[in-house]
Amino acid sequence: APPGGGRSNLTPRFTRHFQMICLPPSSEESLTLIFKSILEGFLKSYTFKTEVVQLADKVVRATLDMYDEISKGLLPTPSKSHYTFNLRDVSKVF
Repeated sequence: APPGGGRSNLTPRFTRHFQMICLPPSSEESLTLIFKSILEGFLKSYTFKTEVVQLADKVVRATLDMYDEISKGLLPTPSKSHYTFNLRDVSKVF
């Protein structure tokens, strides 16, 4: 594999065709609110029992905690470049 795991710098000639947008990572509270709203909406629309709907907060917090631990512990390396995790992986849960 090439040095740096196959990542090469993008030239200014190439990047001039694109707009670069950098967003800071979302806060834990924001992520919890977003995913809790999605899960509660789903559970209520399919008329789950109230006891199940009330578990949405715990499920979301546990999922986000697991995502944080996996993101810190399973970092990509040249031999395991598929170890890249993002919020898209979390959204697949919900």
